[in-house]
Amino acid sequence: QHDMDEMEASQEDASEKILNDIQAWNRRPIKASMEVTRDMFPQNHREAWMELFIKYNTPLPSSAAVERLFSMASDVLRAKKSCLTAENFENLIFMKGNMDIIQQHIMSLKIQEEEEK
Repeated sequence: QHDMDEMEASQEDASEKILNDIQAWNRRPIKASMEVTRDMFPQNHREAWMELFIKYNTPLPSSAAVERLFSMASDVLRAKKSCLTAENFENLIFMKGNMDIIQQHIMSLKIQEEEEK
């Protein structure tokens, strides 16, 4: 139990130090053109900061999004539609990929119309 209490106290201290680092870091002027370097990270808990940076600023190496796009493309590009222009093809892919959003928007418009009646 004593070890658990010490560990919790240590984690609280670390959390407080990280919060203080964040507040100090937020006060630093950062320009959009600045290159992110190791020395920009707060001195306390530098390794933890680097781990978090790498974890949340590194895209996952996955081809799922590309596979999904080509899957949609094969659904749109059929023999009947072989004469589509590139622009119309792109528009169809865009609409198919965003159909859920479009349907939500249509539903919200219908609800607004019903409320106005």
